[in-house]
Amino acid sequence: VIFMFLVNVVLLNLLIAIMGDIFARIQESARAAFLYAKASIIVEFESVSKVGLFSSCRNNKRNYTNREIDYPQWLQVLEPQRAADNKDISLVARMKLLNDMLESNKSVSSKQIHALEEKLEDYTQKIKAESKAANKGLQDEVTKLGNAMETMMIEVRGIRDVVLAGNEEMRKDLQRRQREAEIR
Repeated sequence: VIFMFLVNVVLLNLLIAIMGDIFARIQESARAAFLYAKASIIVEFESVSKVGLFSSCRNNKRNYTNREIDYPQWLQVLEPQRAADNKDISLVARMKLLNDMLESNKSVSSKQIHALEEKLEDYTQKIKAESKAANKGLQDEVTKLGNAMETMMIEVRGIRDVVLAGNEEMRKDLQRRQREAEIR
């Protein structure tokens, strides 16, 4: 039951996407089709009308090599729209233009990303080398500090021994004075 429901939803989404794509293609060519139809109507009107734009040229039996040709008052020209010049370009055409621009920039961006990855790798290697050197320097400093602490510990033990010896002498001197005081 759930499978059938999901299949219907997926198929409905597919139908909507196909219809949207067809509508986008039609919208993209709608303006050109309109202008083509307009030009076709004008050409047809000119071909059957005696008062058309070129009627005086057709009806004139003179030699057309001279400059007495009666030129039309106006002329229909079909020209493709350019995205940069015209703001009335359809949304679909703008999307297609943006997609083309993104595709062209994709290769440039991938090259830039590759260059940045190489720089990142170089910086990583430099940082590793510098941290290794710093660690070596720190290990040397720790070794020096350890040696200095051992030297200080030896000196502190010596001072402690002197103090203890001095305390022993003071204790003996104090005991001797107490005996002398008892004797008196």
